[in-house]
Amino acid sequence: MQTKRGPQVDWFDFFLSAGCEIDDCTRYASAFERDKIDEVILPDITESTMRSLGLREGDIIRVSKAIQQKY
Repeated sequence: MQTKRGPQVDWFDFFLSAGCEIDDCTRYASAFERDKIDEVILPDITESTMRSLGLREGDIIRVSKAIQQKY
């Protein structure tokens, strides 16, 4: 039996549209996919979680703003 996951997100595009650099987008997208972050839990993600997933401090601010605008 498969566990139902939230809607699929193109993380690379999400990070790119948030203003992150291309090389970082690839790394961040891999980390979010690896840790099964999806659109359902994204509004609840914390700066601490983003930091542990490898996001740079400036990108944490960019991504936080993108999340606030989208959700």
